[in-house]
Amino acid sequence: MKKIYKYIGLFIIMVFSFYYTDKIVLVVQKSNPIMKEIERSKKEKDVNPVNAIIEGNKIIPGKNGLNINEAKSFSLMKSFGTFNSYYLIYDQKKPKISLEDNKDKIIYSGNLSNKQISIIVENDEKLISYFKNINVNILDKKNSDLCYISSLDIEKLCKKEDKYLIKTDLILTNDSVFDIKKRIKNGSIILIKKDTNIETVNTVLSQVQFKGLKIVYLSDLISEENHNS
Repeated sequence: MKKIYKYIGLFIIMVFSFYYTDKIVLVVQKSNPIMKEIERSKKEKDVNPVNAIIEGNKIIPGKNGLNINEAKSFSLMKSFGTFNSYYLIYDQKKPKISLEDNKDKIIYSGNLSNKQISIIVENDEKLISYFKNINVNILDKKNSDLCYISSLDIEKLCKKEDKYLIKTDLILTNDSVFDIKKRIKNGSIILIKKDTNIETVNTVLSQVQFKGLKIVYLSDLISEENHNS
């Protein structure tokens, strides 16, 4: 029995030893000039997450917040012996209202704060060849995560398979070019119908370029990752 009490006593001493050692290390770190600069930066550079926007059965993705990870940043900069904001390490902070928790909603736009758009092209050999060097999505090409909703049956199937649901009312044809041109903005998703003339496509792409928008894949457009660190 005495041996048991002895081991219990040693265990308690060991636990308290680790606890107070961690406390001492924390106090030393807090008083370090590098850590003080990191904490000052945290107040200035931490970014709050932006909630997704939900309207009925539709959703616009939000954006993760960015929080400086003090411990990791300090550990990295300590090896250099000086503070450098370039080496700040950030953690992503998920918004309270997130696309990830609302995958039953239909995405009809990317985040409005990003100067990006996405283009979906119907399976047309001429158009696919034209876009071979641009990051567009081919409508009939199977994708493991994304699903364009073209009918109620497809919507039901994609919900069952837990895919991201995509739809747009920006549908480019030879007759809709001027309407689409006026409506292009941050986050737009444009569906180009097959048999659309290349001249029509060029008109829209010129407007995209004029507005300083970048064409990205749908997976990038709907991502809530924050890349501004």
